[in-house]
Amino acid sequence: MADGARTGFAADRTKNGYIRCAFVPEMLASFLHNMPFIFKWGTETEEEPSDLEAEISADNEFTAPINAIQDDLPHNRIFYGAPGTGKSHNLKSGLERYFPDKELFERTTFFPEYTSGMFMGAYRPTPIYRAAEGQFFQADQKQPAPSLEPIIDYRHMPGPFLRLLAKALSHPEHNFCLVIEELNRANASAVFADAFQMLDRDDDGTGKYEVTLPQEAQDYLATHGHLGPVWIPSNMYIWATMNSADQGVFPMDSAFKRRWSMEYLGIDDGEEVVKDWEMSLPFITTGPIKWNKFRKAINIHLARQGIAEDRLIGPFFMTRKDLAKPKAFEDKIIQYLRDDVMRTAPGKLFAGEAKSFGALVSAYRRGENIFVQDIKFGDD
Repeated sequence: MADGARTGFAADRTKNGYIRCAFVPEMLASFLHNMPFIFKWGTETEEEPSDLEAEISADNEFTAPINAIQDDLPHNRIFYGAPGTGKSHNLKSGLERYFPDKELFERTTFFPEYTSGMFMGAYRPTPIYRAAEGQFFQADQKQPAPSLEPIIDYRHMPGPFLRLLAKALSHPEHNFCLVIEELNRANASAVFADAFQMLDRDDDGTGKYEVTLPQEAQDYLATHGHLGPVWIPSNMYIWATMNSADQGVFPMDSAFKRRWSMEYLGIDDGEEVVKDWEMSLPFITTGPIKWNKFRKAINIHLARQGIAEDRLIGPFFMTRKDLAKPKAFEDKIIQYLRDDVMRTAPGKLFAGEAKSFGALVSAYRRGENIFVQDIKFGDD
């Protein structure tokens, strides 16, 4: 039972068959959460591994190869730029190089309703069952079901940040990465909440400050052997993407942004990758046009109209497969340019009397050049 003081929790069986538990106060919630497993363990023979032991064993097993990182990589890293500049592509390439095993990273995507509870963890309803007499049926009322009565319980479900933090603390010989797509589509400062201060790092990447997380988060970390205040270890990286041109994004305050390494991707970065991509436009009768030539002609005109660079079209805005689909051009290019970029002044980009999205699509399908004559798609 001395292990209880060292690890925070210990249990054994007396000669009379009684279950004996010892734990520190911080482990009370964990004890109550795992109590059914502990009592079941007390009825099993010593030769049989208990559910609790199996759960702990599975949690401690880690098969990913060690991924030592020699390069001087930013620990808190944001890729940002115009739509289609390859933010997710660059992040994915970094993941494949430095965190090649799926156990070494977690991925989440922010959206306007994303909360700290989703990111860190929260109590959520979970069905549990108790034996009951009588006849039970599935929801379709036809298939018989086991004689178990469902009861709604509430259990703490850790979010991606807490899960990866526990991994990083438990396996210091590995490096881990938390990937956040569309960082500024949620209120990032509010989502990080208590973890906001943890983003401050020393030169070696270790968090400067210890933070006391909410009790339920502490209980979760305690089940992994980590008691008390915690900090982000140097083997935990957080990489994100953001696009300030999107509608409905949340502005990020300077205190939050200064904790990150901001990596800008220019509007033509990566254009060599797509240099051979082509597209066909019904109003160009001389044959296919290079994708780079089309988007650059549009971008030059938009820049002359005072449109900010983060609203221009990057090389990866369309996939090569999309370029072969006329419908994709309508739904992505025309829609983006009309409704997002030139919403208030469509006449500066589109020709003709009708400037609604529907009218532009109809004209495009008739083979009309829907763009103003100032835009030249001809030879360089």
